[in-house]
Amino acid sequence: MYAYIYHMKTGIYAIINTLNAKMYIGSTVNFNRRSSEHLRELKAGHHHASKLQRAFNKYSEDAFAFVFLKECNREDLIKEEQKIMDTVKPFYNSLKRAGVTPSTVGQVAWNKGIPQSEDQKKAHSKIMKGRVSGAKGKKWSEESKKAISIARTGLPAKNRMAIEQYTLDNVFIKEFSSQAEAERETGSKGITHAINGKYKHVNGFIWKKKERSQLLS
Repeated sequence: MYAYIYHMKTGIYAIINTLNAKMYIGSTVNFNRRSSEHLRELKAGHHHASKLQRAFNKYSEDAFAFVFLKECNREDLIKEEQKIMDTVKPFYNSLKRAGVTPSTVGQVAWNKGIPQSEDQKKAHSKIMKGRVSGAKGKKWSEESKKAISIARTGLPAKNRMAIEQYTLDNVFIKEFSSQAEAERETGSKGITHAINGKYKHVNGFIWKKKERSQLLS
């Protein structure tokens, strides 16, 4: 169930039931630590999200995976978490307001954001050795794949705008399924200005949106 590939990243994550695509959405300043806390509570049988706990008891740990959805600044966590919650309407979240749980409404976890000592880091590293990503080797239903895609982009795949990358000589390089994917893989920011005609090129490349008729063919 673990997804340690993302280590201590700050951002938005999902706990998804890979069998039926139902999910829990959360935000954290340390993805590894929060993942570990969730699993510990679920195994102990007292997770604050009662629907998630019942599903965990029914389907077992093997049916679930942690997925890191989006990296963002700490000050934007609640805003970005709420955006994704409003989009996917996560079944397992007891409350539909970002940043709160039934037992901590209006509060923040006592240790949220507190840096670990070197001894704590070493101890945590020793425990984590040998663990692999919770998504690795799992069989994902098509419904689950679509749910994660929507959570990451905010739009179903058929409604997303594919982006094509060209050299300045107009030689085709690559096609991306979305603007978010193009920016993430190339590190280019401001692609939207290029495809909307404000700039001729961005970061040394020409960017074009794929026509909708081509996307739906």
